[in-house]
Amino acid sequence: MAVESLLALITTLARGDFGEILGTPESSWIDFKSAPYGLDTDRSRWELAKDVSAFANAVGGGIVIGWETDVNEASRIETASVRRPTSLAALKVQASKDIVRSWIYPLVREFDVQWFLDPDENDLGYGLLHIPAQREDDKPFVIRRMSEGGEKGAVGIAERDGSDTAWWGAERFHHRLQSQAPSVGTERAGGREDAVSDESVQDRLDEHLRRNEDIEQWSESPVVHLQAIPPHTAERLPNFYNRNGIWGALNEPPRLRPGGWNLSTAFEPEVDEGALVARSPSTDVLRLEPNGLFTISGIADASFLCWAMDQGRRPTDPLPLNPIAVSEWVYSFFMFVNEELKPYMSGRWTYRLAALRLQSSNIGMFGGHWRRTFPQSATLASSDNWIQTFPEDAQARETLGLGELTTGDEAFIALDRLYGLFGLGNDVIPFTEGEKVVISAEAINAT
Repeated sequence: MAVESLLALITTLARGDFGEILGTPESSWIDFKSAPYGLDTDRSRWELAKDVSAFANAVGGGIVIGWETDVNEASRIETASVRRPTSLAALKVQASKDIVRSWIYPLVREFDVQWFLDPDENDLGYGLLHIPAQREDDKPFVIRRMSEGGEKGAVGIAERDGSDTAWWGAERFHHRLQSQAPSVGTERAGGREDAVSDESVQDRLDEHLRRNEDIEQWSESPVVHLQAIPPHTAERLPNFYNRNGIWGALNEPPRLRPGGWNLSTAFEPEVDEGALVARSPSTDVLRLEPNGLFTISGIADASFLCWAMDQGRRPTDPLPLNPIAVSEWVYSFFMFVNEELKPYMSGRWTYRLAALRLQSSNIGMFGGHWRRTFPQSATLASSDNWIQTFPEDAQARETLGLGELTTGDEAFIALDRLYGLFGLGNDVIPFTEGEKVVISAEAINAT
């Protein structure tokens, strides 16, 4: 038994299949700790910063709390061997996040601490420090001060090397600094002084989430966001404010059927700091910038994405997302991008899914279609901060000669990421054929 990838690890933990992790070797993407970081001394805080920055400087990964390891005789690699569950309080979730933010520069984006209760262990369970793969432009991640083998105030750069942590030498550090430093008088890459940097795009995407949530006062509510990132964020879409152009498309977006969970909103788009914003009060908000940055935000409660799922539910059971609502809403998002935005801006678009506060709001999911009897098999979301960027497999698709991703392909990839939050495989996503969403008004009405 062993898990072979970070996604498989998260899925296994979310499902509670803790025994499946036994036998997993430490590697470039996973490390095991038998107990949580103490965080009560500079040395323990430095250990956390060292381990997190090492993964951030490599390919990302996970630090799993609650497993002892033994050395495999053949490979000489530490391997998970014995479960040692711990308490949620000992995990010190907020303190861990604060230390990672304050001890490491630059910010380790989307770092999260997740908790998985073991029902057989009397309120004990396991922790996961999730370090997503970071942008190359952000590297290296530097520890602001050293507490081992150096004086306070010094900095250090750690990087995951197989199952070990390696430190950068002076030569490598110097070479990286030299290669990153711009030459005096040189023009910016591509000669475009007005090009938007990756960091500013990231900040603007985060700003979209905040502004959409502020409109509806959702800062403490469970919300699902989908975002489209155009290939050229310094360009502007033509006819953006025209009633027969982009404004009109956002006012009357393409949809599968007159009713349902599409992008049609109750109010016409308004202008907010240059962006077009449309909303249906208490359910969803759409925000589109002139450069193509596009965000839709939907409330995950009984009024929208969990519609009709509260009937017969026990108060302690998770409130499930309605799989039909989610599928139609996600598919409608990609319909709009492909039909209304991509024709004006060629190149590879990327997407981001952000599911926020679903775990603490007791939001769940189950496999398959909605049924009128309440599904007892709904599983609780495994995180309050589930942020996924995709499709990273677009390159592989092109290499195999499979052509451009279609609306159905992209909707499937997005739903696969969302279902992963609940430890569910993509084989239980409704309205699919293979790895493609195939949905229509007739199919929805027949359920």
